Amino acid sequence: MRRPPVLAALAVLLALVCAPRGVRAEDAPAPDIDEVRGYVGYTPVLIQLIEPDERKELPFTFGKDVGLGVVRVLTNGPAHLAGLAPGDVLVEVNGVKVPDTSAIGPKDKEAATAFMKEQIQPITQKVRPGDKVKLVVERAGKTIALE
Repeated sequence: MRRPPVLAALAVLLALVCAPRGVRAEDAPAPDIDEVRGYVGYTPVLIQLIEPDERKELPFTFGKDVGLGVVRVLTNGPAHLAGLAPGDVLVEVNGVKVPDTSAIGPKDKEAATAFMKEQIQPITQKVRPGDKVKLVVERAGKTIALE
């Protein structure tokens, strides 16, 4: 299946802006990661930024229209080994609730970029190699804790 260009560009942009880090950094090697930061191995996206037509083409569903959703998980990376899956919606990272995203409009890329940089990066950048990261996600209407 061909990924829509807007979704692909959005995923790349958010991956570069957010650069998620964490779960167990020594579980899988990651390119371009320094020795002081861990990594998780997933790509988050603000669900409301994905056009409804593009959402229909995804091989998974989020179960909600707003929030910080997972669109990609690195196979055999820490997030994958912990059970994180595309379509999960992040609720907490290491006990810190993911801030509400409902005020960010579906076309407000500037607010989305600021949210990722100012709200999410400070949470994820605290993770160091070897740290365990506790994630709470919503999946198919259920809340699931992952580590």
